[in-house]
Amino acid sequence: MARIDKKVPPSWKLADEVISAGCRGLLFPSLRHAGGTNLVIFPANLAAGDEVSVHDPDNRLPRDQSSWPH
Repeated sequence: MARIDKKVPPSWKLADEVISAGCRGLLFPSLRHAGGTNLVIFPANLAAGDEVSVHDPDNRLPRDQSSWPH
């Protein structure tokens, strides 16, 4: 994201605060897909043994490369 008028974007400030707090990631509602959720992971804060698993109860995520929309 480019800076406008040399101001730090609010999303950068939020990320800095979340990372400084030691959080490993952040979930937030998707603006593009109603009802969707985005996950941002901060690799620098990951610890040994951390893992992420997919929760897709509605089977909306693609299963393999061929099932991605074109």
